[in-house]
Formats: sequence, C-alpha cells, structure tokens
Amino acid sequence: MEPPINVFWDFLKNLKDLVVSVKIESAKACDKGNVLAQLSNSEFKVEDNEGNIGICKLVEKNISELEDNEMSLSALVLKSYVWIFIKEIIDNVMKDFENRYYNWEVDDDSSRRIVLLKGI
Repeated sequence: MEPPINVFWDFLKNLKDLVVSVKIESAKACDKGNVLAQLSNSEFKVEDNEGNIGICKLVEKNISELEDNEMSLSALVLKSYVWIFIKEIIDNVMKDFENRYYNWEVDDDSSRRIVLLKGI
C-alpha cells in the first residue's frame, strides 16, 4: 500500500513560487519578494530581497505606489492576455479586484516567474 497523497502539496509549492512586489514596513519596495506563508485570503508573511520579513496585504498598486506592509501580485489572464492585480487567494483560486475568479498556475519562462490565470 502506498502512502497517502498530500493534496495540498501542489498548492503550497505554487504559493511559495509566487514572486510579488512588496514593501515591508519602512524598507524600500522591491519587485522580487517571496511568499513564506498565507495568513488569510489577502494577508501573507513575505520576505523582500534584502531579507526583511513581514506581514503584507494584497493591494491594487504598482511597486512605486506601495505603502508600508503592502504587496501586489499581477497575473496574466490567458484568454485576453491582459495583466491584472490579484485581490485574494482562496485555495487554488485567485480573485481579482473586480471580483472575478480564476484557476491559476505558476510558470517560469526562464527570465521570470509569472502567474497564469484561466477563468472559472
């Protein structure tokens, strides 16, 4: 008999593969932050490229507009090839700021990691 399959492995792996724009407290904003853990649908424990760790909330802002303890995640909608900001991550579903839901996956195109969205 084989050991049980961890159904959350792919989701957790993808979550930790996300690259986000983040501004932790008074540190400089960076566009290569990493998600360490999910605390709620819109709050995450993150680390910036300087090693600062903090808790940030998803917002609909470009990196230059981020305020303390904010982060943004942009993703590519495959159907329309439009970039959008993500408002929440609920299990294996992402929700944008217009309350549309998407299935998602992380893709590495050799130059950067991007989030690809498919409408539900």
